[in-house]
Amino acid sequence: MKTDMKNTVLAVFLAFIVGFFIRFFIFDLMIVEGESMYPALKSGAVVLVVKTAYGLRLPGFNTYLFHWAQPQQGEIIVFWTPDKKAAVKRCAGLSDRRNFIALGDNSSISLDSRSYGPVPIDQIIGKVIMLNRNAANEKTDASDVSTVSPISTNWLFILGGWLCRGLTYPYASK
Repeated sequence: MKTDMKNTVLAVFLAFIVGFFIRFFIFDLMIVEGESMYPALKSGAVVLVVKTAYGLRLPGFNTYLFHWAQPQQGEIIVFWTPDKKAAVKRCAGLSDRRNFIALGDNSSISLDSRSYGPVPIDQIIGKVIMLNRNAANEKTDASDVSTVSPISTNWLFILGGWLCRGLTYPYASK
């Protein structure tokens, strides 16, 4: 009985550590807010952001520890704007070795590099892989940044519960 409790606590702890590592270093789920990337991404679309697409970066720091790729023209990326908002835009090209040009697909309402200039590559959070493109349309805003918001971390608890079940309940009956 004591071993089962110890295994459960260990499984929850390991699930938390694995979930933390995945969420902050490898990928994250986010929701698009705004219409500046319409029609590629509608407001409310759920996207997977691969944080390791261009290198390894420590969360909270503005530099990469290692770079293994650069954004290519046409890729959709999430990055920090000069006013510290997470924005989603398309890479229109590299301006020099350490900067890229970010443009929204809906150029008539998009706040992008035409407004705030080239963005340093170190400001990139990750590359977008679309999951749910057909989200509900919302009213467009005249100053649309198409921000992204992280999805709740409830999936960490689901993962923990799944790991606990696997470790504490044997397949054979006693």
